[in-house]
Amino acid sequence: MDGLNLVEKLISIIRSKGWDDAFTEDVLCGVPRSRSELDALSDDESPTSSLQLLKDSKYCMATLGKVTDRLGRKIRRLEKRTMPGVLEEGIRRLPDELLANIFELGHLSTDDGEYALQGVSHVSRRFRSVSLQTPIVWTRLSVIYPNAEIQAFVSRSGQLDLEIDTFHLSSSKLEAVLKILGVYSHRWSHLHLFDPAVEPAMERLGLTTFPRLNYLYHSCSVELFTWAMPLLSHIECHCWYFRPGATFAAQVTKFEISFEDMDVVDIGGLSEALQSMTNLQDLSVQLADCRSVEYETDSNSLKPHSIQIDKLTISMNEGTLLEVAQGLYDVLSFLTATTVDISLDNVVKGPQFDYLKTADGDFFPFGTVIVLRISRWIYMPSLFSAIGQYCNIAHTVRFDIPLGRHFTDGIHDEIVCTPFPSIRHIEFHNCDSLYEEQVQFMVKHPLFAQVENFNLVSCHHVSEDFLLDLRNEIGERVKWAA
Repeated sequence: MDGLNLVEKLISIIRSKGWDDAFTEDVLCGVPRSRSELDALSDDESPTSSLQLLKDSKYCMATLGKVTDRLGRKIRRLEKRTMPGVLEEGIRRLPDELLANIFELGHLSTDDGEYALQGVSHVSRRFRSVSLQTPIVWTRLSVIYPNAEIQAFVSRSGQLDLEIDTFHLSSSKLEAVLKILGVYSHRWSHLHLFDPAVEPAMERLGLTTFPRLNYLYHSCSVELFTWAMPLLSHIECHCWYFRPGATFAAQVTKFEISFEDMDVVDIGGLSEALQSMTNLQDLSVQLADCRSVEYETDSNSLKPHSIQIDKLTISMNEGTLLEVAQGLYDVLSFLTATTVDISLDNVVKGPQFDYLKTADGDFFPFGTVIVLRISRWIYMPSLFSAIGQYCNIAHTVRFDIPLGRHFTDGIHDEIVCTPFPSIRHIEFHNCDSLYEEQVQFMVKHPLFAQVENFNLVSCHHVSEDFLLDLRNEIGERVKWAA
């Protein structure tokens, strides 16, 4: 129990001296606890020597650690015991208006059409009452819903926009359900197309005008040349099935496309489509298990980096061959994005750095903010050098690279690394191979002299004690989070 006496004395010192003065380096919380501890001190040291003060502080910290551990376990047990009652009481006291806001946020955070039934209205009498007065949770409709359920959802949705899912299990019933939903086509804002039979069925019913439609998803071949969609701005699709000349292409500001398990990717067709989207601001491309590409080398008629957009996101997953990656970069080279976010997640074995280069060997990422997420081994100096050489507009660079290696090798060699005149912020996330000596080297090296801050998040080989000491030495340039 000596430790508890020490903690009691520490508390007494805090009360008398205050928080700051109680923790100055010359304050001793206890006294040497044994003859051996006294003998361990050199002859010219007093009991309040630096060594004794250090031992004293560590002993006090260890005792407080035991207290914290036990209190933490007690708090967790009490939370488990009391939380259900606290939650129930909190919900009971919650005004209906705030509960409706929670239902609305829950609806917006999911894309599940069953949220209205299973998530809120079938939980309790009060939840049902509030949900019936919250129109937005009833705005998702599907062709597999029975007629009575469709009518119930529509009646509860007020005059809000409707999201329509056309995934169906029975083609024989499709047209009948579309006829029911078609009565409200002037309210459709989101439309999901999964089957090529849906488009002709809709056209036979005269469903071709959608004044509120702003989002379209399709995973099947569609034409839509006769459709009027004046507000369409967001398209998400699996592969690209529109024929050239789609009139709505110039309206699109956000485009998401994925190519999965394909022997040949029509990169040329994608290039034509993207060049027709003259108002595009947000582009996302995902590749997985793609083995070759088809495109003409001159299919991109625009100059490199000649078109500005807000965000470019590229994700390459397992099975994507290098030829496909380089072909994609070639047709996207006309873009300059404010934020470029590239993920390489278990692409085929080999030099990962090659998956960041065009067919001509140029480094592709080019933007004000560059985010690189790479799951396999990569030589970090190559990334530093390429960014410095090819991207003179980069302001912030984020590395999320658990297996990055040799962060500072060759940095001293001016031939290998180009200085970073524009970079002001560097972030390391989940870089498990980043070590303290490498961080210290970078923050003090002239190559990084213009960098205003280094931010480290979940880099497990860099301790908080080291970062605290480094901050004391160089100031606020270093920031971190667990």
